[in-house]
Amino acid sequence: VYCLAMWMRSLAFVFCFVFVVSADLLPIVNNSNYTWYCTGNCNSPAVSPVAPSFGVVLMGGGTDVDYAYSWMCNKAGGGDWLVLRTSGDGAYDPYIYNISQSSGAPFNSVSTLVLKGRAAAFDDFVIQKTKNASALWFAGGDQWTYYNYWKGSPLQDAFTNSIYETRPIGGTSAGNAVQPQFVYTAEFGSAVSPTSLRNPYNDYITIGSDFIPDDYLQNMITDTHFYQRDRMGRLVAFVSRIAQDSWASIPPPESTLYKGCSDIRYGARGIGVDEATALLIDSDFSVTITSWDSEGSAYLLCLDHMPQTCEHDADLEVEGITVVRLQGNNTNAFDLNTWSITPNTQNVAKYELSASKGKLSSTHNGGNIY
Repeated sequence: VYCLAMWMRSLAFVFCFVFVVSADLLPIVNNSNYTWYCTGNCNSPAVSPVAPSFGVVLMGGGTDVDYAYSWMCNKAGGGDWLVLRTSGDGAYDPYIYNISQSSGAPFNSVSTLVLKGRAAAFDDFVIQKTKNASALWFAGGDQWTYYNYWKGSPLQDAFTNSIYETRPIGGTSAGNAVQPQFVYTAEFGSAVSPTSLRNPYNDYITIGSDFIPDDYLQNMITDTHFYQRDRMGRLVAFVSRIAQDSWASIPPPESTLYKGCSDIRYGARGIGVDEATALLIDSDFSVTITSWDSEGSAYLLCLDHMPQTCEHDADLEVEGITVVRLQGNNTNAFDLNTWSITPNTQNVAKYELSASKGKLSSTHNGGNIY
């Protein structure tokens, strides 16, 4: 018997169900480099009958959002779905496989590779499985192991150099964090908002870059479990660091080429996603939000100027970070390319955040930072 907790801002409830663990959850291969689980037609890999199309899923952790997987299934068009992780098991396989069977784009197989160390990122079986997958999913876990084990390896190259011209890629929690240009690696543990605002260069803020090349997530860093773990402060610190350290381009305001946040080439940007919530990014840069919680939200931050103070052992001082909050279930709610809210979008808010003396202030209703 499994129990899932669902949260709303002022309400929590739990439901339980019986889940029969099938024999498919037993590993097919278990060696020193990896454990491989698979559901479906595992002995005969299949090329997707329809050319996969581009799509990105940024899920916030917690309860998985069925619709996001169904959306990816339709983007993939069949073939073989692959889950990559460094801990856990193959529990995703029957879950995603069953979703695909009812989505109109059934998969030949859904498999999981649990990679045990850096050597796995050089293993031929792992590389070929990754290249041949019509959809790629990064599970939750420890993003530092992903970044440390896979960065600069043939596996990293296989993320983008697959047998398909393009394919959908997604991830939840740690699997979300590794997707944008800038990666919060959590090498030494998890940063918290109060400490991050007091010292944006504290030891827990470790940022890497260019793990999964993706033109749609340039100049960006992401965060997850967002409202539930009060991570707005640390995302403000992340974005400020990206600007201060010149990782994201911020031209002088007097530049005639400078269009502020509406120009995706410039500005330091962050996306925070609540639990049980996902952002779906399409090839036209349109963004859809889907959530089990009517108040589940995603927060899109943009800093188009330099912080006033962002240095070691000092309070972060920064003004005018724009925030767009998308909420609930909204299709094509935001244009990532122009950083603008789609007209007539419901349940959306736009406001500004500032940080000073270890605290955040907001222009949102009641000074609410979320």
